[in-house]
Amino acid sequence: MDGMDQGQEIPPGAGEGEVLFTGADITVTGFANANGDAPGATRCVVTFDYLKLPGEPSIPYGRKAIRDAGAAQVHLATSWNHWFQTEDTPAAILAAQRFCAGRPTFLFGASMGGFAAIQFAPMFNTAAVIAIAPQFSADPRKVPFEDRWQGDIARLDFRHDSIAETRSDAPVHVLYDPFCRQDAAHVRMIERHRRVVHLRCPFADHHPDRMLASMGQFSTTLRSIIEGWFSVTNFARWRREARAQNTLYDEGMRGALAVRATSGLYWG
Repeated sequence: MDGMDQGQEIPPGAGEGEVLFTGADITVTGFANANGDAPGATRCVVTFDYLKLPGEPSIPYGRKAIRDAGAAQVHLATSWNHWFQTEDTPAAILAAQRFCAGRPTFLFGASMGGFAAIQFAPMFNTAAVIAIAPQFSADPRKVPFEDRWQGDIARLDFRHDSIAETRSDAPVHVLYDPFCRQDAAHVRMIERHRRVVHLRCPFADHHPDRMLASMGQFSTTLRSIIEGWFSVTNFARWRREARAQNTLYDEGMRGALAVRATSGLYWG
């Protein structure tokens, strides 16, 4: 599982949601807010699927935290890792737009989903983007340093890949490991075209959400951004406080130092 916090499952009683669009490559499902009233929710969160293994089910990302924030959610699930570069994409985005109905909207995703959240932000009434280890692009012509997921990327035609050519004034909260060479390079490219809020998670590699979840702060971070009380200063403070006794942080730091000592390629 790539970039998915496995603790964010649909809670009991949340229901199956309403299928808004079904295509060969994308399925769009809308979920009510905590009061069971999606149209009455004052905020909406659009979540984009993450990279998955073949046959792995799609779990609506951050479902519990989004419900706890009283927001409605619409989830775009993928049948394969296509970075939302398919014929289904315009109809899927239209279904999500109709569901959000002009409400303040937060776009949220990890890795492939983080790219999509940034890519499609100009098409919504976007209050903020939350992107976990996102890509600026998967197109090797734009990001020649990217050498991951080559089997999936070889199938793409990059028809919806235009972060550099579009504009959105919404802040983009990016959670990433500044020492992960490829992820840091993507963030630098995103920052040329978007207003990035840096949420650095050293030694998390491509999975800062997993590290934050292990610190008990993933849901809090997501909720605070949606509810409007997020603070970068507080985020950095409690992350520093929690890391001292965090196993994932310790393992990540030791692994990074080992790589640096042998190759020097990790630091980016």
